[in-house]
Amino acid sequence: MRYEVRCQRCGEVYSENSVSWALAGTREDEPLMQWPPDYEPVAARDWRAELRAWLDGSARQGRQTAEAIGSRAQALAERARAELNERLRGVRS
Repeated sequence: MRYEVRCQRCGEVYSENSVSWALAGTREDEPLMQWPPDYEPVAARDWRAELRAWLDGSARQGRQTAEAIGSRAQALAERARAELNERLRGVRS
């Protein structure tokens, strides 16, 4: 008995021949079972485009995060400066 498995994604074919005791007495001139070809081929992946899109998204997210951290740090610095000025006014009075 022979069977064959074909991956639609990568096209790799795995086949195996084995003998079953029940089939050992069959005639040699019998045709092998023919499997139909794959009707839905999968297009090859464009790894460059996928990587480029992933890097663009990561860079965009990194910029947004850096901007958020920068604005938060600036707000905290302004708040600390205002509190320091307020305390210094209290000391001078």
